[in-house]
Amino acid sequence: MNNIFLVNGSTRKKGFNAQLMQKIADIFSECNVSVRELHWQDIPVFCQDNDYPPPPEVERVRRDVVSSMALFFVTPEYNGYCPGGLKNLLDWLSRSMNPANSRGESFIHNRITAVTSAAAGGGVAVRHNMEQLLGFVRTQVVNEYSCGVAIKKDDWKSGELTITDDEAAGLRRFVLSFLQAVKEREELKLNPMI
Repeated sequence: MNNIFLVNGSTRKKGFNAQLMQKIADIFSECNVSVRELHWQDIPVFCQDNDYPPPPEVERVRRDVVSSMALFFVTPEYNGYCPGGLKNLLDWLSRSMNPANSRGESFIHNRITAVTSAAAGGGVAVRHNMEQLLGFVRTQVVNEYSCGVAIKKDDWKSGELTITDDEAAGLRRFVLSFLQAVKEREELKLNPMI
């Protein structure tokens, strides 16, 4: 499989979504698919004045995303939406690669994307809102079997994310659906006559 990035929407190193991302990485590994984490937390707040050329931190992240085929987002839910830092990342990535054509292909254009969340109630609102945003910035959103993990009452006390058997099965089904979309895209690239 081509370059796949996991994107942690949180800046907490051992937060619930970091733990969920590790579980998802383990599922990819069980499927013999290697993934990398996209390190984006050092990018500055988007400012159009700094768009062309962008700051070096943004240039590095854009290069990584352009080299990828797919991004799997794992994000907490803040007031029904993703953290501001993650939205800021998408603002930088959704800019046109051609400064002379603001509606041209962006750095994230046409990437296969999916989103899950560890949040109260499984992050239904953030997953829905992120799927809309990812569609708006012209990515190919995989949402068949979309699911999240509910943070349980005792999880808040222990700091450890508990994943039920049903949630684990749902995550596995969701990752497999995502991988199927990536595989179909690869086959299309290898044989454009399909």
